[in-house]
Amino acid sequence: MKDKLPIIIPVAVIAIALFRFFDSSVFAMLHTEDDTETREFVIKSICWGIFFGGLIAGLIVQLGKFMKNSNSPS
Repeated sequence: MKDKLPIIIPVAVIAIALFRFFDSSVFAMLHTEDDTETREFVIKSICWGIFFGGLIAGLIVQLGKFMKNSNSPS
């Protein structure tokens, strides 16, 4: 079970995030046909959020690798 824990936690976080998104008013607004300007704004905001979230996650992973390599004795 201990070796599966690093895989279970990210999958659970993604599942909770998707559940909350599909239950949100943002998702409901994306399916309406009336206000296209607001719809485009929401879509662009989601795209930028995904971009910056991925950027931050990548930086954290790279920083962790750097710290691990710098702490190991040479």
